[in-house]
Amino acid sequence: MPRARLFVEGRSDVAAVIALASAWDLALSRVELVSLEGITNVRRELRAHRDGAPTAVLCDAGETGFVTRTLAADEGLDDPPVRLFVCDRDLEEELIRALSADRALTVVRVLGIGDSFDRMSRQPQWRDEPLAAQLRRFAGAGAGRKELLAGAWAAALPASAVPRPLADAVTWLDEHA
Repeated sequence: MPRARLFVEGRSDVAAVIALASAWDLALSRVELVSLEGITNVRRELRAHRDGAPTAVLCDAGETGFVTRTLAADEGLDDPPVRLFVCDRDLEEELIRALSADRALTVVRVLGIGDSFDRMSRQPQWRDEPLAAQLRRFAGAGAGRKELLAGAWAAALPASAVPRPLADAVTWLDEHA
């Protein structure tokens, strides 16, 4: 049994948590990260992993109500109490804001996918949008790209700029490792 378990919405969130833990030189071998593959799977996954280990959920602000209603509606899911870490819009938006859109774009270019970003950003529906919005859309537009960029953006952050929900979740995991 793991010492603690963190449920996250998807694989990109797992990538960001792992990247930050690695950057902070934290060992997460005694904790478990569970990708829900969508927040609507939270009930099923919490039930499947009910073993008394301290549990937390990293989710988006728009999903908090769903998570809290799920915990309240299903007896025992919140025992022990589930800790929530909440991103404003979503984790990618938090990472782009913390890194700055310009630095996030630099990471895109270092990864060798800048040409793809440039093609997307020239499309009529995106060319007048702010760079941060373009980057967020770009991250979600290609297979595996969201996971790649979330991990790379998290790894590129200086410790002082890590978004509070991500920093708190990783610190929580470290405290339970």
